[in-house]
Amino acid sequence: MEILNQISEALRKGQAPAVKEMCRKALDDGLMDGMGTDVSAEKFLETVKSENAGIICCSALLTTTMTYMKDIVNTFEENGKRNDVTIMVGDAPVTQNFCDTIGANIYSADAAGAADAALGALAS
Repeated sequence: MEILNQISEALRKGQAPAVKEMCRKALDDGLMDGMGTDVSAEKFLETVKSENAGIICCSALLTTTMTYMKDIVNTFEENGKRNDVTIMVGDAPVTQNFCDTIGANIYSADAAGAADAALGALAS
């Protein structure tokens, strides 16, 4: 969790190059899994199972991609794994109301808030 604390602090300070390097290190060390774009809900489920992940973070830059977040929540519900993972959503078009409506656990408007929220979720 130390790397998440460092990332969170660097995000708050606006240190983008440092954040990029810390995220790269976390990915290399297997502490995070950057799944990329256009990832299927089933792939999220497989990765949570294989990596024993406790948190999924989904971002949407466009309103057209927001609806897919509900598919991810539904896939976990349908497979009896919804209570095994915290689902976090955020980015420009996403709101707390949307988060609540689709059944996600955490909303964050920005990366710094997402890092803080992830730390809180891991601590609980």
